Amino acid sequence: MRPASALPALLLLAASLPARAEETKVLLRNATVLTMAGDPIPEGCVLISGSKIVSVGRALPAPDGATVVDCTGRFVVPGFIDAGTGVGLVDIDLVKAANDADEGVVPSTPAVDVRDGINIESPVFGVTRSHGVTTVLVMPQATNVMNGRGALVHCLDGAPLAERVVLAPSGLHVSFGEPAKERFGKKDQAPATRMGIAAVLRKELERGRDYREKKRRYGERKAAPPKEGEGPPEPPATDPDLEVIASALAGEIPVFARAERLDDIRTALRIAGEFHLRLVLLGATDAWKIAKELAERKVPVVYGPATGQPETMETLGARMDAPRILHDAGVLFGLMTGDAHNSRNLPYQAGIAVSWGLPEADALAAITRDAARVLGVGDRLGTLEPGKEATLCVFRGSPLEPLSRLERMYIRGREVPLRNRQTELYEKWKDR
Repeated sequence: MRPASALPALLLLAASLPARAEETKVLLRNATVLTMAGDPIPEGCVLISGSKIVSVGRALPAPDGATVVDCTGRFVVPGFIDAGTGVGLVDIDLVKAANDADEGVVPSTPAVDVRDGINIESPVFGVTRSHGVTTVLVMPQATNVMNGRGALVHCLDGAPLAERVVLAPSGLHVSFGEPAKERFGKKDQAPATRMGIAAVLRKELERGRDYREKKRRYGERKAAPPKEGEGPPEPPATDPDLEVIASALAGEIPVFARAERLDDIRTALRIAGEFHLRLVLLGATDAWKIAKELAERKVPVVYGPATGQPETMETLGARMDAPRILHDAGVLFGLMTGDAHNSRNLPYQAGIAVSWGLPEADALAAITRDAARVLGVGDRLGTLEPGKEATLCVFRGSPLEPLSRLERMYIRGREVPLRNRQTELYEKWKDR
């Protein structure tokens, strides 16, 4: 038992600690609120209680005990979502000890889970937040045929990974085209061609299908009345790789297929149809060539980077107005940087897409509402609506303009400091 003399000090300490998110109320007032669920609201308000948005509208009253933030002349927007990154897996590209993005020993590693490789103390999370990116899809590097499982995480500091995860596993990542072909071809190992990649993928999916069938038959035998003289059925051996593949075959998780060239996109569509996969195209340089077909088949796309150039044999079809073409055809798409260190540039990639014809509201949607829908979290993130998660940003200036300034960020209702390694270095050296 603590001595009575210690009680006042403990009470003072408790009073000085920040309230937990579930105990706080914040009213953002007098902003232009870009809800991404309807028209912008001039002189609008967003009321946050705990981790959720309670109300969005004009002239909202401040509840008792609420912190009121005057946002006159500011924009309030949902937090930006980068739908494909290596954030947290790579601290220094060329230092193997600081790179956990690539498990490249064998062509198929579906049981790999990026959560086991994310460095929660990486300074990259703070840098990523600096221009409004609150949430990133972390994915394994696309150098195998089956690369493993990704995770959608918030860019928080000082919190256990479990508190940062929005969705995990977010999907199974597979890869078509150059990366696996070049890696294993150099080893004189299959797959060394695009044909080989498709063959490996089909073989793995067939193994997963057989595994599912064995488990189904075991479940039937277990549920049936035992025959006279027979014991209980023997369960099939558990295989972690096949468990993941079976989950994808059952439609429990989507399959993100990295495919740039048109023929690789076609192969991904064909295999997805053969095995009834929930396909999401990733990268998708040539997706603009069949945009109408993708829209008709309701195949979502994670496109990017939006500034991609015809730099390799499989990206010769790159064009800067591809996001506009996808939009005009009605394709549901989100944008990604595909980067481990420069995800912070996501809003400016969206801005460049605007300069090539994509309407500004739709460019903003591609890194908020539509990105959330593509990733399967549209019921929680991507718009400012009552009941949604209070993950949002306050900007001085248009959110997609490089000269605009991020002034506040909230993730799950908690205001997140905007300091990062760059700001700390600036403060350290600015007067020297």
